[in-house]
Amino acid sequence: MTFSKKDNFVKLDVAKLNPIKTLISFVENDSIKPIVYLDSTSFDTQENFEAHWNMFYPWGTDHNGSARMHKENIILEEKGILKIKAEYTNQVSEGKSSSDPHLPITFHSGAVHFNKQIKVTKDLPCWTISGDFKAPTVTGS
Repeated sequence: MTFSKKDNFVKLDVAKLNPIKTLISFVENDSIKPIVYLDSTSFDTQENFEAHWNMFYPWGTDHNGSARMHKENIILEEKGILKIKAEYTNQVSEGKSSSDPHLPITFHSGAVHFNKQIKVTKDLPCWTISGDFKAPTVTGS
C-alpha cells in the first residue's frame, strides 16, 4: 500500500503479486494439488472484484472503533490497484458505532473481505495465506 497525505488514499497494488502466492491451500500429502482461491487478477476489473470480494466487514459497516465504511471509499484503479480512502470527519450528527465500545464515528473509510471462508479440516489441514502489502509508517497516517 502507498499513502499520500495530500489525497488521503491508501493504494494496494496487487499487479506485482505472484498469483500462486496470494491465497493457496497446500497439504502435506503430495497427491493433492494446491488450490488457488484468489490471485493477482482479482482487482483487474469490476467483474473480477465482485466475483471474489465483498464490501465492508463480514459483520457490517462499522469498525469496532470510530470508523464507518462507505462504498465510495473503495475504488478500483488501472493495473490491479485497489484504492481505499480514509478521511477524518467530525460529524457529530452521525452518531456512534454500532459495534462495542460504541465510539463516536470520526472516520469514513472502506474495507473489503474475501467472499469465501477458509476452513481448516482433516482433509485440508495445512494452508498458506499470503500477500504483498505496503503500509505507511508516518505518524497520523
